[in-house]
Amino acid sequence: MLRTRILTAAVLIPAVLAALFLLPPRGWGIVTLLVIAFAASEWSRLVDLPVPLRIAFMAITLFVGLALLFMPASAFSQKLIFVIRHAERADAGLPSQTDPPLSAAGEARAQKLAAMLADTGVKDIFATELKRTQDTAKPLAMKTGVAVEQVGSKDTAVLIAKIKSHPNDVVLVVGHSNTVPAILKALAGVDVAIADNEYDNLFVVVPATGTMTRIRY
Repeated sequence: MLRTRILTAAVLIPAVLAALFLLPPRGWGIVTLLVIAFAASEWSRLVDLPVPLRIAFMAITLFVGLALLFMPASAFSQKLIFVIRHAERADAGLPSQTDPPLSAAGEARAQKLAAMLADTGVKDIFATELKRTQDTAKPLAMKTGVAVEQVGSKDTAVLIAKIKSHPNDVVLVVGHSNTVPAILKALAGVDVAIADNEYDNLFVVVPATGTMTRIRY
């Protein structure tokens, strides 16, 4: 009996360390699963369950634990993700600028967006490095006190990873006409097109159901 427990500990301890240091963020979940499994094993031994029942009990315990631990991320995903293109550029109809600010119409649209989303519980705001996305997000950031986190306009994969790292939040993403489609494809598996003169799209993604709604604002 003692030898069995020593061997169990010899397996359990390295597994715990691996979970903590090699498998974040699920590491603590794996630790919990291992502890529950060990406790279940000890309990079944204390109540002197027959060996077949003990094996069945442990199998069920591990199956349920693993099912919960590795449940698809969508089951724990964001409440809502708002995805928009930046508001109107100041260089519309003029020679293109590298990093133009918003026009008066764009500033008004940014204020409208802030009024619409102020009470939705937005906890994270992502925008690219360019003024037009930063300025589109700024009114909502000021109204809610949520800082705008900058993610490079070409770093869509990084952006998606950051969004998924906030599993319990309502998120706003401000992108461009040539980046928003890829973002929506990654989040909801949908194909959208945004015309060069379209600035009024508000895409609402519900990750738990994989659905997306397009609103004009």
